[in-house]
Amino acid sequence: MGDNDFLLFGAFLRDRWNQHTYGPAFLLCIVTGLILGFFLPRGDFIPLHYNVYFGIDLIDSWKLSFVLPIVGLSLIVINILVAYFIWKIDKEMSRFISLGTVVVLSIIVLASVLSIYLNV
Repeated sequence: MGDNDFLLFGAFLRDRWNQHTYGPAFLLCIVTGLILGFFLPRGDFIPLHYNVYFGIDLIDSWKLSFVLPIVGLSLIVINILVAYFIWKIDKEMSRFISLGTVVVLSIIVLASVLSIYLNV
């Protein structure tokens, strides 16, 4: 990355649309971690996945449930990098990626809430 790329990345981060999508995406990722940290039971093995056809089909350590916020955070980082390279060419397509990030993080929050509901 040259000096011009750093200036463009700064402009990408200062773009109002990106601030209004990636900021809430980071907050949703933090909320997911906090929800799981405060409300998930700390048993040796807890149900982590429920299937309509078979019922509970994954039982493992409660620590494995923190994969959800880690996946969310990695998704945010990857989407920021992809959206930046697309933003240099087409700003509208980059906005679809950033909006999709917020939608997927909302689904991850819902999955964490349902995981807690499964264990209560």
